[in-house]
Amino acid sequence: MPDAQKVIQVPAPAAGADWTVTPSDTDRVRIDTVTAVLVTSATVANRLPALQIVDQNGLIVWAADLQAPQAASQTVRYSWARGSGVSASTAVTTTRSLSGPLPFTWLEPGDSLQVVTGAIAAADQWGVTTVRFCSAEEWESLQLLERLQRALGG
Repeated sequence: MPDAQKVIQVPAPAAGADWTVTPSDTDRVRIDTVTAVLVTSATVANRLPALQIVDQNGLIVWAADLQAPQAASQTVRYSWARGSGVSASTAVTTTRSLSGPLPFTWLEPGDSLQVVTGAIAAADQWGVTTVRFCSAEEWESLQLLERLQRALGG
């Protein structure tokens, strides 16, 4: 079956800034995965990134933080995925990974996905963020194709 996933590479924002992306201004989309890396400076503070879905009116319609603060001088790879639970690496190093769930929901045209980092420092840096998604039209077409293949015994 063909893959209908699309990928957006969100450029790294300026140091000390969070990122925002609007996957589509014209189509409903389902976000499948989000991956991003945050490198924190030596400034002493715990950072707590939260992923949010914001509608076209600026209202937060869904938000989740991973309840695992990121300390100073650490590199953490964050990933969110549909069907995922919350997990964290247990390695005691300056590099670790955290993952959390995404809702099975559709973003309407103009809705955005953003991260808001509590206590972000001026020298903290988000790297390039990868967002994988599927449009509603493509997803519905794939579901129809899959049902047809099953009906024909394929």
